[in-house]
Amino acid sequence: MFVDLVYFINIVFSVFTGAYLLIKLRPANNSNHITFLALYFICNAFCFSFYLLIKYNIIISIPYLYKIAAPITYLIAPFSFLHLKTIIKNKPSISRRDMLHFVLFFIFLVSYFEFYFMPIDEKTAYVIKVCNNFKLTYQDNIGLIPEFINTIGRILHPFVYLILQWHMLLSSKAKKLKTKDFKLYNWLYKLTLFQSIYTLSLLATIMLNIVFETANVNQFLELIPTILTITFFFTISGYLLWHQDLLRRLKYVNLSPLSQDLSNITKRVKLEKYFKDPHINLEKLSDLLTINSKDLSQLIKQDYSNFNKWINSLRIEYSLELLKQGYLNQYSVEALSEAAGFKSKNTFYRAFKEITNTTPIKYMKDNSEPLHAT
Repeated sequence: MFVDLVYFINIVFSVFTGAYLLIKLRPANNSNHITFLALYFICNAFCFSFYLLIKYNIIISIPYLYKIAAPITYLIAPFSFLHLKTIIKNKPSISRRDMLHFVLFFIFLVSYFEFYFMPIDEKTAYVIKVCNNFKLTYQDNIGLIPEFINTIGRILHPFVYLILQWHMLLSSKAKKLKTKDFKLYNWLYKLTLFQSIYTLSLLATIMLNIVFETANVNQFLELIPTILTITFFFTISGYLLWHQDLLRRLKYVNLSPLSQDLSNITKRVKLEKYFKDPHINLEKLSDLLTINSKDLSQLIKQDYSNFNKWINSLRIEYSLELLKQGYLNQYSVEALSEAAGFKSKNTFYRAFKEITNTTPIKYMKDNSEPLHAT
């Protein structure tokens, strides 16, 4: 019971991780790599949940969901592979050829069509039989394709994609990524390594179940896949959510000088308010943006004489917004300069006068938003 409770928490945590990736990271990037990673977690959680639904007879109340997870298992490995591929090859969208990765999903989806549209009374009766004998989930034939083929496919499918992932990680483009952004490469490497250990361990457990048929041994071996699943997904989800710098790299992985101009980089700096750090410099910002410092410097010099001119312009722009809201009615000019990211009031004054040709106090008097009577 305790193991099942932890297993359930693991499912919820995986769904949370996938939702977090979609909601917090996906809108900031047009690339599909975040979507693939999020769907990897969500699909895994969805498929794993059926173990508990069947074990505790919950599926009897919702029989129309039975076997929905079967074809979805053929999406999990492709989502992981495509996550790697879009990052390593720096291609935000997938090609028509990539759609071939979803062929098995559609084949098994069609295979179960007749069962999906079975009368609800017949389906409920069958699901009750499954709850009484769990082995029917992989022994009985209820689709066009024999169930043993589906079972073999679900075992071999992850191995094929692990080979593809390792091949991708050892490619020349992956080596370039390793040189350019080791932390991002390290995430892809660890994800594939943990997947390999997890998949091999599950296979070993299946083989042991076949060799040892005694009831006591089988009861122990049945716990191993559950424990492995809990360990793997807690490790991967925890690692991902704990390392905020990795999430930042995933969020903006395709925002490189090769594909973006200074305006896009400026939007990101404004969004994250990096300019508010008084100690920000070219090297530190380059690391935050995961951009080569020389490339960033070249982009800045297309419109500004140097880094300080550019970053100060963003600080002044931010201070103007505060002044329009009547900031100086409650705070001092020195507080305003600190809020905008300047090290000193004098530096703030010089930059402000240079850009606006006026003083902060006069600007606020001329531009502050009027108070509306309620």
